[in-house]
Parts: sequence; C-alpha cells; structure tokens
Amino acid sequence: MEPVSGQFLTLLGIVGGLGVLGILHVMATAIRNETEMHNLTLRVNELRREQMEKLKRLAEMGSMTPARGGKSGHKKAA
Repeated sequence: MEPVSGQFLTLLGIVGGLGVLGILHVMATAIRNETEMHNLTLRVNELRREQMEKLKRLAEMGSMTPARGGKSGHKKAA
C-alpha cells in the first residue's frame, strides 16, 4: 500500500476547513435570524401596547367630553 502524499493531506485539510467554516456560517446566520425575530417580536408587542393605550385614552376622552348646550343640530320651530 502506498503512503498518502502530502498534497492530498493538504487538500483534504483545506476541504475539511472549508466545511467547518460553512457549518459555522450557517450556525451564525441562524442565531442572527433568531435574534432578529426576537427583537421584532418585542417591538411588535411594544407597538401593540402603545396602540391599546392610545385607543383607551381616546375612548376615555370621548366619554368625558361634555355635551355642548344648544347645539344639537335640530332647528327650533318658530
């Protein structure tokens, strides 16, 4: 059996290293995507909460608005 040449081992090492780098890249991309999704979920929840508070304030303001006297829109009969 012939011994394995140095060039083959070098090529094998380069291919293996590129494979490891590829795996690390995929893992880093997945982690970045998960982090971005988490941040977006937090932002959406914050915006929903702010919108609900805004709607509650508007509803409270609408229920507390006093009726203006004499301006009902009906004309008086003469």
